Amino acid sequence: MIDDPFATDPEPVAPRPARRVTSQIVAITALALALASAIALAAYLWLVNSQWTDQNDTLRADAASLGTSLAQAQAQAEDLQTQVQTLQSQLDTATTRLSDVANAEAHAGDDVQYLTDLLDAYASCASSYDDVLTDALNNGYTYDNSNARSVQADVADYCDSLATAYQQYTAAAG
Repeated sequence: MIDDPFATDPEPVAPRPARRVTSQIVAITALALALASAIALAAYLWLVNSQWTDQNDTLRADAASLGTSLAQAQAQAEDLQTQVQTLQSQLDTATTRLSDVANAEAHAGDDVQYLTDLLDAYASCASSYDDVLTDALNNGYTYDNSNARSVQADVADYCDSLATAYQQYTAAAG
């Protein structure tokens, strides 16, 4: 055999498929990118979970604090409501007492007026008796007539009615 550089080999050597190598490189690259993406996503989710847990803990602490504040405010509101009820009761009592005093004062004014009128009536009664007695003494011989006795009876009835009115007043006043 001659070595001929231009000679062709009777058996051709099979070339390596270029496509297979390229598709393997693409597959490995895709897997590497998928793995990197999965690692990045896992890291991101870990970070978000950590932040959410911290925020949740903060919100729970705030909620507990607000719950405590609310309980204190409700207790204070109940105390204030009790105080308002006590003050309302005291105000009602004071109003009643003030009304009673005002009524007593008004009644006392009415009593003074009534007693003044009764005293004036007694003075009139005494004056009428004086007139009857003066007429009887001055005109003794004519006093026996029925008109004079009628006047005397009217004066006596009037004075007796005043005495009855005074007795009723003192009984009612107690």
